[in-house]
Amino acid sequence: MKYARIFGGVVREVWDQRPVLHPGIEIAEVGGAVLAGWIVDGDGDIVPPDKPETFETWDKAAGAYVVDASARDAARQEAIKIELASLDAAAVRPARAVLAAQLAGVAPDAADTARLAEIEARARTLRTELATLDL
Repeated sequence: MKYARIFGGVVREVWDQRPVLHPGIEIAEVGGAVLAGWIVDGDGDIVPPDKPETFETWDKAAGAYVVDASARDAARQEAIKIELASLDAAAVRPARAVLAAQLAGVAPDAADTARLAEIEARARTLRTELATLDL
């Protein structure tokens, strides 16, 4: 058995022995696995907090974290769209330089064509990944 100070629905401190604190501070008996930072859920049970950065939520019935795949995929889809827009913007200068060279009847600078090829390769990879995330 452990003891915890819970404030605002969050376990703030955990002790192995019941601490002697100011009489106004409430201490609860908790299970042995409870850690500071855990939360009190709607049922009054103390559970680990969700991990939004990895799209994991605590499944009390399973006693384990589960991944919210649809939320993870939606976030990745949004990140890909942002990167594709950034790549479009990055392609403007080298594309303009290649077009100007073609209009002038000269060979475009190799660095510009290489940069366009690099941007297109990355965009192709992202579009392929985006297609697999079609929600």
